[in-house]
Amino acid sequence: MLAAVYYNQPAIADRLVEKGAHLNVFESAATGQLPRLRQLVNEKPELVNAFAIDGFQPLGLAAFFWASGSNPVFIGKRRQGKFGLEEPA
Repeated sequence: MLAAVYYNQPAIADRLVEKGAHLNVFESAATGQLPRLRQLVNEKPELVNAFAIDGFQPLGLAAFFWASGSNPVFIGKRRQGKFGLEEPA
């Protein structure tokens, strides 16, 4: 999935989703698949701080690939104190 995204092949990525690809948090963030992203982050909030094998985090992938609809998912978890950082005083 990420190979299709990295090589700017959205039709391939879309086809994989249509065929039932089971997206992980990184793929969901990079492709802007918000329902799956919300599900994963709600089930395991620590995923917002996870690192992919290539060293990127989900928010970085969402930002890099312009999947801007993903950002509120991460921001919402940050507000809930589940982003792995201290809440501001």
